[in-house]
Amino acid sequence: MGLDAQASSDVRLGDYPRHLRGRHLGIKLVPRPNGSGTAEPSGVAQRNIDVWGAVAAALGAALTGGALLIAALTYQRQIRDRHAELEGKRREQAEAVTVKIGNYVPAVRNFGENPEERRHLTVRNDGKLPIFNVTLVVIDKDRNESYQRHFHAIAPDSLEGSVQPTDKVNGVYATFTDTAGTRWKRWHNGDLVEIPHYPKPDE
Repeated sequence: MGLDAQASSDVRLGDYPRHLRGRHLGIKLVPRPNGSGTAEPSGVAQRNIDVWGAVAAALGAALTGGALLIAALTYQRQIRDRHAELEGKRREQAEAVTVKIGNYVPAVRNFGENPEERRHLTVRNDGKLPIFNVTLVVIDKDRNESYQRHFHAIAPDSLEGSVQPTDKVNGVYATFTDTAGTRWKRWHNGDLVEIPHYPKPDE
């Protein structure tokens, strides 16, 4: 490429007449007070700047909102997990108590005897702490509370129980108080329910 060709390709704004400079670059010249021109964006260029500015602002707002939403969801999950952990610890002692209905087999049976069929009802404490004020309640076939037996306490890894005629047992549950003073009801099918508004020892 010759010097003339290279020079012609290296065009500067000053090489154009004043009235053609804006056409070449897509800008218009606004006269200054001293008569010189200053470059300002044309209408199309200004619209492009406005659009991209709006896109950037919207993107920034979306990112900020997304971060806030993630933080809020994380906080809620931590609160739920903490609540579940505390509730699990609160129910831990009561969960170790079981109530069962089993067949009663006499240790000694006389030859030729046909004893009445009976059920062995038990309350077992498999926890590490004792339970107190235990009441074993039998539900008969008419769904009435037909029998109750009270135990002052049941020590850890031990059980108490009662023997009742089979035809009088349709279900059984036990109520008891844990070491925190909370009153519970445990059914033979495993259901565990807290008894509300039960007065605690210091009330």
